[in-house]
Formats: sequence, structure tokens, C-alpha cells
Amino acid sequence: NDVGLLTGVAKIIAYREETTDGPLAACRMAGEVPSTLIVGETDSAATSPSERTARLRAILNEAGVTTPIPEDENMQRELWRKAVMMCSMGPLCAVARADIYTVTATPTTLEMLRAAMNEVCELSKHFEGCYVGDGQADKTIGYLISKVSPGGAPSTCRDIICGRPSEVRELSGTLVKLAREKGVPMPVHSFMSAALEPQEALARGERDYSIHGIPGGKPYIPSSAK
Repeated sequence: NDVGLLTGVAKIIAYREETTDGPLAACRMAGEVPSTLIVGETDSAATSPSERTARLRAILNEAGVTTPIPEDENMQRELWRKAVMMCSMGPLCAVARADIYTVTATPTTLEMLRAAMNEVCELSKHFEGCYVGDGQADKTIGYLISKVSPGGAPSTCRDIICGRPSEVRELSGTLVKLAREKGVPMPVHSFMSAALEPQEALARGERDYSIHGIPGGKPYIPSSAK
């Protein structure tokens, strides 16, 4: 009996911390962002949770995991609401080479973040049942400002700074492709995707290049300093 998979939307900021036991010996939480996991049926049109969804939420709650209830049990909308945050915040922090706190505290960079988020909000209107709602960009920015302390950065930002393959193609890159199909302009995401593409190709081993006059000749932190 094929009943399909449940959809989950996680919200957590964590990072690997090097210790004397090795680089994977510890994982640290960053900031005061409460860790949550929203779960629900992927395509269900019902306004109440399925039996298995309710059972899973109860198990997670018993284990101490917070499981917010999605509005109208609409998990597709929740995925787009996360995209408003992560698909904008990750690439922009990477372009700025700055943590979330600094990005939101810098007026010009904050306005670019707001513009990127609004582009995702606008794109969500073109997918049935997925519109994130009016003012979602401002709500998301307000949440970040109130919850994230200095130093917290998305994994996309950390990966790019360290010269590792990142999710930038899957984040801004995917949104730009979807927007092109729908005829929706996305200038900020198009810029971020294009600006980060050379280093992304380098990190994935698809091309090689060097820059004269910097240690190691690469556009990221040398491995000895990571």
C-alpha cells in the first residue's frame, strides 16, 4: 500500500566545531533560534492531520522536539515559507561573507535581503496553494532580528567561505530556473547565483582557477586556516 512520504520542514542553526578529537567531534547550536520540525502530508488537501501525522508529532513531542502545526495542514506552503528564509539568507550571507546578525544590522545589505525574500514571495503566487501570504518577508526578517545572535550563519555561507561545495545552485539557482519558466523577474537571486557560480564550480571540481596576490591563490580560506 503506497501512501507516499510525509514532508518535513526543519528549522535549526548548527555548525561543526573542531576539537582535539577531530573536526566532527562536536556540533554546536548557534544563536537563540528554537529548533523545530514541522511534519505533515505532502499532498493532502485535508485541514486536519492524518492519523500517521498525528502519531509522528506525538512521538517527536515526547522526545522533546517542537512540532508547530502548519496552517491548514498545507506543507507545500510551509516549504515555500522556508524557501523565503533559507534560499535568500544563505546565498546573501555567502555573497556578503557575513553572519546573519551583521547582514540584518547593515541597512543596505538588509534591503537586499528583503528584496530577495520578496522575490520568493512573489514567485510562490504562481504555484497553486503555495502563496506564503502578505508581509512574509518582513515577518521573516523580524524573526531573524529577534532570534539570531552574532556569529550565526547559514551552512551555505560557511561552505562557500571554506571552499566546500554548497547548496547555492539548489537554492537561488533553482528559484531562478522556476522564475524563468513562470516569467517572473528575480534580479537579486539572479545576481547571487551568478556571483557565486565560479567558486561553486571550483568547489565541485568542475573547473580550476587561481587569483594572484592572495595566500593559496584561491577565493576561500586556505585549508590550513579553516
